[in-house]
Amino acid sequence: MPAALQRLRPSAAIGLKSCGFSKTLVGTNSAPADKGTPKLDIDNTVFINKCCVTPPTTCTAIGLVRGLFVCRANSAASFYDLKKGTNTVASTSDDDIRSACCTPTSDAKCSDWTLKSCGFSKTLVGTNSAPADKGAPKLDIDNTVFINKCCVTPQTPQTTCTTIGLVRGVLVCRANSAASFYDLKKGTNTVASTSDADIRSACCTPTSDAKCSDWTLKTCATGTALVGTKSAPADKGDPKLDIDLTVFRSTCCASPLKCSEYSEDTDGAVSYATWPLLAVTVAVTLRVL
Repeated sequence: MPAALQRLRPSAAIGLKSCGFSKTLVGTNSAPADKGTPKLDIDNTVFINKCCVTPPTTCTAIGLVRGLFVCRANSAASFYDLKKGTNTVASTSDDDIRSACCTPTSDAKCSDWTLKSCGFSKTLVGTNSAPADKGAPKLDIDNTVFINKCCVTPQTPQTTCTTIGLVRGVLVCRANSAASFYDLKKGTNTVASTSDADIRSACCTPTSDAKCSDWTLKTCATGTALVGTKSAPADKGDPKLDIDLTVFRSTCCASPLKCSEYSEDTDGAVSYATWPLLAVTVAVTLRVL
């Protein structure tokens, strides 16, 4: 055989080994070649002994039909527990199946009653305890008892200012000529009900308390940028629902610093004197980004 082909034989031989259908390969086990001169192959029996294992039998592998039969044999008050599907069964004897896969009906959880239903208006709490209470032996649970133990009415999601929406919010906040606005900053506030009074309480802000960021239709002049956290109360209209553009720009807009306007101390920190200007510059930079 040519040397080049001989060099290919180990990988080819390894690739042709198989554990068959009843065993599983343990690929990390050591399996040195033991056949040929040079040794380029491994005896198949040795391969199987070193590399192949019989996978453990689980309750899922036992199956529902056999499981039910064993768990309820001899009028036992127990059930084939689907939650134990991954449990290992020592053997396929009834005793070993019973030990690994069955649960007394007195220990049943709500999720075990797969044929019971909470209906359309309630939600199952599967982890609640729900022992059997009907029959001899007890293999069932009264439906009313099941609902009381296992079913809850789901909580209604909280209403927030965001869910109220901009259109309804503006309408409520400006009703009766009120000098207030629908405050987008309050989007996560909880609204006690959808009544106008509760929406007004949770979602509206007097225009006298407006911040620069609230004037979403106002813009800063070229070369300046918004400092949104500054106070900018309304000053126009009756009621006051607007702000003069000149006032807005003088109150809310700032020019960014030039590089030459920064100073630095010996350890690299920005000097205290330039800190207010730096804060404005950071705000400008973030807004541009």
